[in-house]
Parts: sequence; structure tokens; C-alpha cells
Amino acid sequence: REQFGGTFETFLACVHSEDRPGILGARDAVLAGGTALNNEHRVVRRGGEIRYVQERGELIRDEQDQPIRIAGTTLDVTERKLTEIKLAEGENRYRLLFDNNPASMWVYDLETLRILAVNGATLRELGYSRDEFMRMTMIELRPPEEVPRLLEYLRGKLSRIQHAGIWRYRRRDGSLFPMEIISHEIEFAGHPARLVLALNVTDRLAAEAALRSSQERM
Repeated sequence: REQFGGTFETFLACVHSEDRPGILGARDAVLAGGTALNNEHRVVRRGGEIRYVQERGELIRDEQDQPIRIAGTTLDVTERKLTEIKLAEGENRYRLLFDNNPASMWVYDLETLRILAVNGATLRELGYSRDEFMRMTMIELRPPEEVPRLLEYLRGKLSRIQHAGIWRYRRRDGSLFPMEIISHEIEFAGHPARLVLALNVTDRLAAEAALRSSQERM
């Protein structure tokens, strides 16, 4: 209370320098349009500690309808804000790992089977644009003759981390190739979903076939 001093200027001096333009803009908006104040910003306490606060208030006018003050409440929301920041940082790290992973990865909705997210490696492997891939479902990624098997598999009980084995996938040009699939149960944008990690095993299967052929000749 003593630090604020009771005037707008002393209060503004306590606001973090990067947030002062926002405070001034919010004040001017209230004075110009009579809108309610609802603003979050940082304040710097004595000793240098930074706290996050949420301010809500409204414009008070005198009998001649002239603005005289903004009255309201200030709530310390530091703990909530720090939690939000940590969550956002975690999401950014996850997004960076997902987008730049050299292995093919995508997320699909468990109910509709629609693709919810895809990384660059998948697009390069299958030859689709991002817009094309995001309009597809899991069914469209498989050859038609394997769709009944796929639907039966998805109707079964999947573990949280599921090693689905090797399935054939269809590229944009129609060519088929084998991918080993591991999926993980997640929630994505409020939907039950699965994160898929897919590895092209064409070379591995060819090497295994060549080894078996060599062993048979021997």
C-alpha cells in the first residue's frame, strides 16, 4: 500500500516497465469508452520481486457525468501465471520435438479417426501436403484391402502404449511400403487421441529377406 502511494503515477512506477504501455492503453480505453477494466500485468515489489496481478474495475463518474476515478480490485495471480508459463514452455518443447523429429509422427482422433496433427517427416515420407494430410483419416492412409483389418484392430482394446507391428501405408502416388507402428494414448485439444510413431522398415525387411535367402543357400 505504501509503495503505491495512492496516485496513478506512483502505481505506474511499480508496474514492470514492459507492461506500462498496456496499463496506459487499458486506462485510456476505459476513459474513452466506459468499458470495464480487466487487465493482467506484472508489478515489481520492493527488493525486486516480480508478481503477476489481475485488475478488474470500472469507471466512477461524478454528478456531472465526468470521470473521476477507476475503482476495482487487484488479485495476486502469480502462482497461476507461473503454472501457465511452465505448461506453455512444456508444450513448446513438445511441439519442437514433434515437428523436428526425423521419424514420422502424427496424431489421430480415436472417435473419428481424423488426423489432428502431423510432422514434417511424415509429409516427406508419404508425399502429401500438410493441408491434404490434415483432411485425411487413418483409413485413407491404408490400402483398401487392409481397411477391414484396421477397423477390427482399432475396435479392440488398445493399451496405453501399443506396439501395433508392421502395416502397409499408401503414399500420395499410390505406392505401398511397410511401416512399423508404435502408438501412445494422449488427449489432444480435448479429444481422446493417439500419437503415432511410424518407422519405414523397407530396408530392414529387405535385409532380413536377403539374410534368410543366404542362410537357405548355405
